[in-house]
Amino acid sequence: MVCRYGGEEFTLVLPEASLEDTLARAEEIRRNVHTIVVEYEGQMIQNISVSVGVASFPDHGIAVDAVLRTADQALYQAKRNGRNCVVLADVNVAM
Repeated sequence: MVCRYGGEEFTLVLPEASLEDTLARAEEIRRNVHTIVVEYEGQMIQNISVSVGVASFPDHGIAVDAVLRTADQALYQAKRNGRNCVVLADVNVAM
């Protein structure tokens, strides 16, 4: 399930996926988006980057809002790491 979460943010919910499968899927999405070329107002836009934060239940929280907050923290870490990467949330910041 994919939901728009904010301006440029999306949330993917993978209810039966393992953490390993979720990380692999996130990396696959990041890699595939990077290959997309879009024409916009006569200009070609390429090398689109995707920053991803990954968190899971119950490792990163036992309530939906806690897991989302933790994933958001991982997303911002991905951005601080230079963008266009996948970051797994730190279990120690789970709320």
